[in-house]
Amino acid sequence: MGIEDTDVEATLCRVGLPGTGSQPVSTFSLGMRQRLAIARAIIHRPEVLILDEPVNGLDPVGMKEMRILFRRLVQEEEMTILMSSHLLSEIEQIADRVGVIADGTVVQEAEMADIRKQHPSDMEDYFISLIQGGADHA
Repeated sequence: MGIEDTDVEATLCRVGLPGTGSQPVSTFSLGMRQRLAIARAIIHRPEVLILDEPVNGLDPVGMKEMRILFRRLVQEEEMTILMSSHLLSEIEQIADRVGVIADGTVVQEAEMADIRKQHPSDMEDYFISLIQGGADHA
């Protein structure tokens, strides 16, 4: 990526890929490739990190490790993370603010705390109410 003064091994360790720096990517599993993509995205310490389905292909342990990593990036490195996902349970555990997109349009943005107050059972209720409500207005 043409980036100097980076610690590749430390970044690989952060995403759970220690000692894989010289391993051919063709030998990586889907989960390992996902971790590698996250490492490539964070190695240059961007102010804003945009992730599309970042836990796709990860097992439950890997998903939890990435949640912890994302929280650390926000808290310790003051990174803003914009994440898209269909896994509402993941969004519910990670996000501070949620935007719901339906048919290419942002139908609502809200603080996660407010969503929890309105839909304490789970985020699925919130999402379905927005989508079904949006269909009624079409």
